[in-house]
Amino acid sequence: LAKRIDSANMDRTAPLVKALLLGETKGLDGMLKQDFRRLGISHILSISGTHFTTLLGMVALLLSMFGLNKRTIYIVLIPLALLYMGLTGFSAAVCRAGLMSILSYWGFLCGRTRDSYTALFVAVTVILLLAPYSVLSIGLWLSFTATFSILIFMDLFSTGRLSAMRASPPGKLLFLLLTHLVITVAVSFFTLPITAACFGEISIAAPFANLLIVPLFELFLYIAPFAAIFSNMGFLTDLTDAIGYHILFLTQRICETDELLLSVNHTFVILIATIGCACTLLLIALPLRRRGWIALPGCLSILCIGISILLYNHVHWKQTNITYFTVGESDGIVVTDQNKTLCIDISNGGSSAAYKAEYIASENHSPELGGYMFTHYHDLHVQQFLKLTNRTNVHTVYLPLSEKADDADKITSISEIAESRNIKVIRFAYGEPVRFADTTIILYAPQDIKRSTHEVIGLKIIAKNQEILYLGSSYYETNFALRDEIKNAAYIFFGQHAPIVKKPFAALTNAFQIYGSATLAAMSDQKRPDIILDKNGQYEIILK
Repeated sequence: LAKRIDSANMDRTAPLVKALLLGETKGLDGMLKQDFRRLGISHILSISGTHFTTLLGMVALLLSMFGLNKRTIYIVLIPLALLYMGLTGFSAAVCRAGLMSILSYWGFLCGRTRDSYTALFVAVTVILLLAPYSVLSIGLWLSFTATFSILIFMDLFSTGRLSAMRASPPGKLLFLLLTHLVITVAVSFFTLPITAACFGEISIAAPFANLLIVPLFELFLYIAPFAAIFSNMGFLTDLTDAIGYHILFLTQRICETDELLLSVNHTFVILIATIGCACTLLLIALPLRRRGWIALPGCLSILCIGISILLYNHVHWKQTNITYFTVGESDGIVVTDQNKTLCIDISNGGSSAAYKAEYIASENHSPELGGYMFTHYHDLHVQQFLKLTNRTNVHTVYLPLSEKADDADKITSISEIAESRNIKVIRFAYGEPVRFADTTIILYAPQDIKRSTHEVIGLKIIAKNQEILYLGSSYYETNFALRDEIKNAAYIFFGQHAPIVKKPFAALTNAFQIYGSATLAAMSDQKRPDIILDKNGQYEIILK
């Protein structure tokens, strides 16, 4: 099937068709995955109940057109569901959706009343009996929790649905939109404790995207299987390619908005959401006269979480965090100011430093990197930046102007990547102050030393009227003349980007634990050296 899809000349949407039909997401562009994540609709790319309902429902409709009765159709659908589970890899979430469908069909064939709650719990029990380690699958947690919340709120809307059936067509449409909106919010709320604990972020565009984008993909699912099976029919594959392209184009346009992701990496978010979910489950178990009271804990929890996050962001708006970190043979600096994050790349271009910067940004409650500043250029920097933009939404990239001929191609490549992803490019000269929120960064021209292929980097950060100076480990072998900067700096870091040579004035250990010395302290008119270690004894300091 995958080969037929690839040979169908659907150049723009073939990876999407394979993801929707077969769960094969390896061929998807990283930017597309990022767009789905930022809109809170990543579940569309993983086979779930939506895919089973749509595809098996389409098969049932086709079989009914041939005059087959409901019983015969269900007999055919059971092995088809098993086949589809196999095609998509028998993942925990796929098995949950498939087993629920099979139990539903089997219940009808046995003359039993269908009960979705029973089907859900039986399906999860079977999965855990056959594959006990599935209990560690976050996909299963989210699939079970989302399905359970959908069932709860569909029950609440069952009475309203009956009255809506007697309403006018506009009333039916309004009721349908309201149902989708409430269920989307309910699913987001019930899965919030898991999302906050595992991912630390949530999309504020999820309700809108689930109302607008997800139904379009569901309609696309009705066309995609025919394009995959009848791949030799050009008009059909062209139609599928055009429809898929326009849906993806709409998705990308919506994602051009910045700050779609909201950090929920807060202790109070998990606490409030967990209490709200527990209270909701308690009300479900009680024989309430008005079932609408079940939604009260969720509404109050969402309100409390929203107010708490707004207050937290307001309080920390003027707080500046500067983190210097090391990872392997690379290091970097992360600046968080006004709830925005800038990564200053002083590494050798490896991906490990970028991953660490993203992690530190999330710890500072910034789901996305607001800016990325290069200090010098290697081929690895270009490749790493491309990978980074596929993972996170970088708003602005800062590129220092270089007079080296070898750097011109690298600057052009980075600029082209930024342009293709609508990233703002700010070019600046070495020694020129660069503003990021209320923080000023001055980057000195990189210096070469004979015994190293890497340039020695020097920069100064001015935040809250304090100067933080970063110097390459071998800066004294260069032409840096920074005596005044050293004298005025509140903090001085010796990086590991250049070879380390131990000298009396910079008593660095192999673990990079000390970043000040008696000589430097004397130069800065202090009585003692500044020595700060974290609890693990690693050279990683967060300055607040």
